[in-house]
Amino acid sequence: MATAVVDAPQRSRDTTRSWPDLAGPVAFAVLALASAGYLLYLGRRTSFFFDEWNFVLDRRGWRPGTFLVPHNGHFVALPVLAFHLLFATVGLHWYLPYRLLLMACHLAACYLLYRYAQHRVGPLAALVPAGLMLLLGPAVQTLLWPFQIAFIGALVFGTAAFLLLDGPCTRRRSLLAVGCLLAALGCSGVGIAMVAGAWVRVLGRRQWRRWWVVGVPTLLFLAWYARYARHAPGNPKAGGTPAELWGYFRHAYLAAIGSLTGHTATQDRTLALWLAIAVLVLVLGRLGFELWHRRLPVGLLAAIATAVVLWGLTALTRARYQDYGASRYLYTGAFVVLLAIVEALRGLRFRLVAVAGLVIAAAASVWSGLDVLQHGARSLSVTDTYVRADLAALQLSVAGDSPPPLPTYHPSRRRAPQVTVGRYRSAIADLGSPAMPVSALPGQSAGVRTDVDRVLREAGDLRVTSAAPPTGPAAPVTVIGGATTQFTPPTTGCQLVRASGPGDVLLRFALPPAGVRVSSPASVVLVVRRYGPNLVGLTRVPAGRTELLRPLADRSPVPWVVQLGANQPITVCGS
Repeated sequence: MATAVVDAPQRSRDTTRSWPDLAGPVAFAVLALASAGYLLYLGRRTSFFFDEWNFVLDRRGWRPGTFLVPHNGHFVALPVLAFHLLFATVGLHWYLPYRLLLMACHLAACYLLYRYAQHRVGPLAALVPAGLMLLLGPAVQTLLWPFQIAFIGALVFGTAAFLLLDGPCTRRRSLLAVGCLLAALGCSGVGIAMVAGAWVRVLGRRQWRRWWVVGVPTLLFLAWYARYARHAPGNPKAGGTPAELWGYFRHAYLAAIGSLTGHTATQDRTLALWLAIAVLVLVLGRLGFELWHRRLPVGLLAAIATAVVLWGLTALTRARYQDYGASRYLYTGAFVVLLAIVEALRGLRFRLVAVAGLVIAAAASVWSGLDVLQHGARSLSVTDTYVRADLAALQLSVAGDSPPPLPTYHPSRRRAPQVTVGRYRSAIADLGSPAMPVSALPGQSAGVRTDVDRVLREAGDLRVTSAAPPTGPAAPVTVIGGATTQFTPPTTGCQLVRASGPGDVLLRFALPPAGVRVSSPASVVLVVRRYGPNLVGLTRVPAGRTELLRPLADRSPVPWVVQLGANQPITVCGS
């Protein structure tokens, strides 16, 4: 006996609308707007972060390779195109448009999830999965980092293709589905998982003549992979033992389930485990029930295939890193889990009391995830503040006619390892600068100001060069030995500073724009600071030599503070 398809495309639909049909979309719109406003507020102090610098520094041209070369193995043509359009319109001066693009993608993904669930569990119950995704706290990186349009975009276009394939088999819907699947593949590797779900939809419904809807995007992707991605440098290496792959797969599933409760992979693992078992029982139970009755639940099989391919491909390339709980992976994992849950509940119509209970549980999960969301937003803001301040310091150090530091110098090697002087200067010449205003540097935290001083020192904002020894007599100055003396360096001529008693000569002064010459019969230790609160060692002037200490002329009114120390008299001359 042939197996029936329980979710074949409908040729017609009931056009009558009840009050839940109106209340559901209105409630979703209110939740979406409130969530978007809150997320935009949380990310108000963020700026270009990590992988985005690859787009800024390496993907500015319009050559084919700009769009076709993979990024960490992902086909990212559409995200690159989106960033290009923003480069051309707002440059790097203004980060808000990039965040608005992310928010538009996020809301689109949640809306399509709502539409997907609405047709299966009703307009009110559909608010639960959509609401969980709107403020999925543990996925904070995806919610606040515009680069993640790559992952979210694949979900958006893939889910749109699912909805098109679930409808009537018209040529127009088929062509739109082809475009959506191509777009999903052009966003990131997550699109591969969505295409796998589309294949199950077409083959499971025996729509043989519709093979091209999924076949064309698949063939084009394989052609791209063979030409551009197969041997591309920087691609992640696939591998891992069966135990490592299974461990990663299992933990990725648990992390995705845990994120739906508002917890990260390291929080409340017991709750995540029991919920993961419950979801597995629900999904496999519904699958077994339908197969027992000789019905083929194509939508459920497609959701399972999507999840298996998503976590399987991730495990193949990330198993050795054990980063299954990384924030950037939780959004996609939670999304495909919700697709499977919705399919497992297909056809059930929940009473209002049951819907209210589900909404309360979802609200509790969102509430418990707010701490994770807020902490992640603060962490991202702090990182971006450091990077923007470091870039401001770098721009101060390459101002004017003085030679720049080495083109390969990294001002923020740990937080933005892609940024080097040469590539950064080229980018800001084309697109403008995202650096923090110089006037804002004095108001930053002590850690940020200390880091700014590090960049200024390393990038050569303070130059120490050999100088001619002083000629003529030096005016004598006596200071207390071993005590730091606030000193006014001469603008012309020289002063010979000696201690009145035992102890080293310690002189502290604001370095004049023209600089000073320093020499002593003994070696002189130079420690400096500018924005930071603490003096840090700069160099040592050898005994008997004269060195010119001169700051780079820049736009900052904040002077360098210099302290000289020696156990012999120090000669200080105007430059």
